[in-house]
Amino acid sequence: LIADEPTGNLDSESATQVLEIFAEFHRVSVTVVVATHDQSWVDRYHPNVLRLDHGRLV
Repeated sequence: LIADEPTGNLDSESATQVLEIFAEFHRVSVTVVVATHDQSWVDRYHPNVLRLDHGRLV
């Protein structure tokens, strides 16, 4: 599953629901790739994180 800024235009309740769905996908071994600028999301839901900075993996 690939998601680009999936919570960008959502209220906090809807965003939480989306992130819980992604977490469930991860629990059943579905790879979830999310592009986000929301650091709070990364802090809460980060089983494995790769970070890009100016196009470089850091």
